[in-house]
Amino acid sequence: MLKKFLLTALTLGLISTPSVFAEEQALKGNVSWDEPKARHEALKNIERQIDTQYFKSKDEQYFEHVKSREQNPNLKFENAQVTYFSGGEYSVVHEGEKNVQYYTQEGRLFKVSVCDVPFSDNWNYPRRCIEYGYPHGKFLSVSMDVSPEESYVFAPDGTLLYHWKDEQGFDAKDNTVWERWNDRETTSPHANGN
Repeated sequence: MLKKFLLTALTLGLISTPSVFAEEQALKGNVSWDEPKARHEALKNIERQIDTQYFKSKDEQYFEHVKSREQNPNLKFENAQVTYFSGGEYSVVHEGEKNVQYYTQEGRLFKVSVCDVPFSDNWNYPRRCIEYGYPHGKFLSVSMDVSPEESYVFAPDGTLLYHWKDEQGFDAKDNTVWERWNDRETTSPHANGN
């Protein structure tokens, strides 16, 4: 009787094992994202306006974020990530916070991005960040960051604005329209005027 039970259990275990492995593999493997899937996920349940009174209109660490960086392109910031864009703008996000703040070259806040997960050096993906204008708080765009190397940015109507691949942002016609780099990288591609 015990033999029959063990044989049955073993047989059932062997039969169900491949499906368990298949499920585990699907859950751990890379999820394939394309533009339609990213758009669908990005545009779910978005607040069209937020209250921006809690954000400061100027970067209180402007000198460190911009001027010190100009003097030392390899400068790294503790507990924050500063990303620089080819148009002269930059963004700042602090460890443990969900809000990314975007500033002009002069350090004036012009938009805020509210992400669904707090920042850390090991951000989980995918993640969604909704951008709102400052000071009016109106919904401007949404990004679906599907991996550390790739993200899609959509307008409120779902139109693709940018497709970031590594450090380059492409428009819908695959033209490079933006470049970015952050303080986690060794140096900016534009340091010393290059």
